[in-house]
Amino acid sequence: MNYTKRHALTLIEIMLVIVLIGIVGGALAFNLSGALDKGKAFKTEETHKKIEAILSIQAIEDGPSVVLDTWPTVVGESPIVKVKKVGDKIVDAWGNPFEVELDPNDGSFLVSSAKIGTDGKIIK
Repeated sequence: MNYTKRHALTLIEIMLVIVLIGIVGGALAFNLSGALDKGKAFKTEETHKKIEAILSIQAIEDGPSVVLDTWPTVVGESPIVKVKKVGDKIVDAWGNPFEVELDPNDGSFLVSSAKIGTDGKIIK
């Protein structure tokens, strides 16, 4: 008689593999969240720069006070930047609305949000 030895996986071995896959997946997800925050920060900084540029260009044509009153429309219609909107507000990567003010000293536009300062840097 020929006996063939069959080796099957036990329940403990299968559970061990599932646990190991879960641990590796959890570590990857934890590291990925930091990368997502860096990506949001980069996107918000770049959007900040583009909004300032768009408003400065439009202010040359229409005047700063006119642009300040209608800045969401001006930025939303511009082909330079694709902006995220919530209602009628333009928001950063975290969903906080951008705010625009006119600098009384030099007449430039100051763009900020809850996560980004007027200097374009992320607020920690």
